[in-house]
Amino acid sequence: MKLNNAFIFTTVFVTRAKTALNMISNILKKFIDVIRDLENYLRAHKIIDGGLQTKKSLSAAQAFFNEMQKQSGLSMQELSLIVAYGVGDNRVGISQQ
Repeated sequence: MKLNNAFIFTTVFVTRAKTALNMISNILKKFIDVIRDLENYLRAHKIIDGGLQTKKSLSAAQAFFNEMQKQSGLSMQELSLIVAYGVGDNRVGISQQ
């Protein structure tokens, strides 16, 4: 009986773990899409050029968002999403729970 319960527990655990990993994978894919859209916007508007992770580009992007935040009063997260959703493919899925 104990072996059977352990098997059931393990099966349920593995199934839930796979579901959680799939959800995390989908979230990461959406996050990467948002980052790409942000980069494309910043490049198209000549805010950054060259490498994305250079000190110059990071400083320019930070200055851009700081100015937008100062003018709008919105959070950095809100501003990032507005910019990202304003360009690119915008394949964002919204689920209602």
